[in-house]
Amino acid sequence: MRLISCHIENFGRLSGVDIDFKSDVHRICENNGWGKSTLSAFIRAMFYGLDGTSKKNYQDNERKQFLPWNSGYFGGELTFEVGGKCYTIVRNFAKKDNEATFKLLDTTTKLETDDYSENIGEELFGVNRESFLRTAFIGHSDVQYQGTNSVINAKVGSLSQKGDLENYDKSKKKLKDYLNEKSPTRVTGDLCRLKNTIGELERSIATTEDLEKRIRDVRANTKNEEEKFAVLDQKNRELSEARKLKAEIDGLEKSFNALPTIDNTKLDRLSKVFEAGVPEESEFDEHIGICNEVQNLIQKNETLETLIDTLQENEAAAADTDSKVQEARAELREKRKQRIVLGVIFMVVGIALAVLVAVLKKAFLVPAVAAGTVFIIEGIITMYKALSEKVVYTGGTGASQTSVNDKAQIERYRQNIKANNDSIKSYENSLKEFMSRFGASYSRVDAESFLYDMKAKAREFIEAKNNKSIYESETKEIQDELTAKKAEWEHYKESHREFLSDDTELTAQLDKLTNEMNESRTIITRLNQEEQDILERIDNLNDQKEQLVSLKERQEELSAKYEIAKLTDKYLGKAKDSFVSTYIAPLKISFEKYYEILTGEKGDFEIDANLSISRREEGAYHDVEAQCTGYSDMIGLAARMALLDAMYEKEKPFIIMDDSFSNLDDNNLAGAKRFLDEISKEYQVIYMTCHSSIA
Repeated sequence: MRLISCHIENFGRLSGVDIDFKSDVHRICENNGWGKSTLSAFIRAMFYGLDGTSKKNYQDNERKQFLPWNSGYFGGELTFEVGGKCYTIVRNFAKKDNEATFKLLDTTTKLETDDYSENIGEELFGVNRESFLRTAFIGHSDVQYQGTNSVINAKVGSLSQKGDLENYDKSKKKLKDYLNEKSPTRVTGDLCRLKNTIGELERSIATTEDLEKRIRDVRANTKNEEEKFAVLDQKNRELSEARKLKAEIDGLEKSFNALPTIDNTKLDRLSKVFEAGVPEESEFDEHIGICNEVQNLIQKNETLETLIDTLQENEAAAADTDSKVQEARAELREKRKQRIVLGVIFMVVGIALAVLVAVLKKAFLVPAVAAGTVFIIEGIITMYKALSEKVVYTGGTGASQTSVNDKAQIERYRQNIKANNDSIKSYENSLKEFMSRFGASYSRVDAESFLYDMKAKAREFIEAKNNKSIYESETKEIQDELTAKKAEWEHYKESHREFLSDDTELTAQLDKLTNEMNESRTIITRLNQEEQDILERIDNLNDQKEQLVSLKERQEELSAKYEIAKLTDKYLGKAKDSFVSTYIAPLKISFEKYYEILTGEKGDFEIDANLSISRREEGAYHDVEAQCTGYSDMIGLAARMALLDAMYEKEKPFIIMDDSFSNLDDNNLAGAKRFLDEISKEYQVIYMTCHSSIA
């Protein structure tokens, strides 16, 4: 397999770069910063795509690292030959994974082919990106041999494509991590923590018997204390009843002593007033109403008298009005006659003027015609007014009729006055009789106020009688209840002499009893809480017992898995050693061959199963880790190429070397050139450097 050419449209700092690769050794000698490492990344990305595109860290995300500096098209083309057929990979990496594109063209036909997919790197070389990077890409930092910690030693994982040790490093690491995670001796190990947890649970569960004994004691103490409290409570109720009874007696005595003394003077005085009995309020209201009616009738009579006087005055005025009316009528008739005569004269003059003009027929008499017409019209109007005028004042005849009507009305008013006086007399007789019951005489002026006063006194009399009755009733009730309570108190003292020898001791006894009850109640509460706490602890212990069973099962299961993992780790190491040992002989032959090409000398080397290289000197084998930098690089290159020979027995990949000889002195550069010539017989080598000495 070999690279033919590439076109880089834009990739990192590289833009518009075209390269035709030689079939053996293609040297690229450019200054630092030209983009040699970027070119290596481009070739790798064309086969395997960009790495770490989902990571946020710039150093781990190749898309962020190689995004074109000019923000142009992100991608290019790579043409290669494999199995006698040429292909061209076309990739647009774009700014996002979902926008990236891949095409594989048949270089001859320029048509797309599905001989390989987007995972063309793994399909071509049979290894993943990491393994390909470890073998076909030899950077400056990958060359130097550093003993068992060297990059070459780490490449043993790259033998995975041989089948038997696939993902050995990952498996070995997973086993190590698993054993550390589950370790019974490491503090952070699951088995160690399980053991500690189980120990704690067992120690905690061991206290169950003590807790059960304690709860029995607590319950017994609680029962005793509750019985004691019941006795105290009964005694407290009895003493409380006694104190309540004593308080009731004291209260009754205070109530009795606080009763007001009734003044019977007012009651006695009012009793004399109402010796004949106390009328109902309705009787007072009735006679007060009679007083009001008498006043109303008196006012009506006064009004009627006023009306009679008015009518009599109107009668006298009516007679005088009749004579004045007759005189006015005579004067009006005389004026009407005069107006009629004047109208006739106007009409005669007007007619005469008209006849004169008609007879004489003189032009100067034409105005006389107009004047005559005016006289005629004026005469007609005057006569019309005189004939239309009537006497409208009818006072004479009407006044006479009014006088007759007023006399009849006056008679009716006088009859009403008589009837009202009869009613007043009847009402006043009733009032005299009612007021005499109280030893009072009737006075039209004072009657109403007297009745109101007597009504108020009647209320006072009734209220005083009721208050006296209530007072006597309350006094008797308090006296009766006080007598009964005192008898009950004497009986109570007689039956409780043991703790009531003196009335004054009652409060002290109650205070003492209250303190004892509070103390007992506190003890009971504390015991109940302790019992509850113990029950919760026992419940927790029961849960812990179940948890302990589960944890022991888990411990047993995990221990079995741990032992299996230990054995797996042990036998995996043995299998790896056995597997690697099959490669040691060919690796040793290839290594010594490449070492001789590089150095021009033979060496006696040993390579163990860990790919640790030692050299025989002075009769013994010594680790070559202590060699100088230049020799370490040559040993590393020889070992790397030996590993490549072992991994790729059929299709050989191209090799990209990035300044891999930079640590060699001038004496060893000749060997480096021989080394390139030799490996280029089987591999296409792309050697990039900034030194012209090897270019």
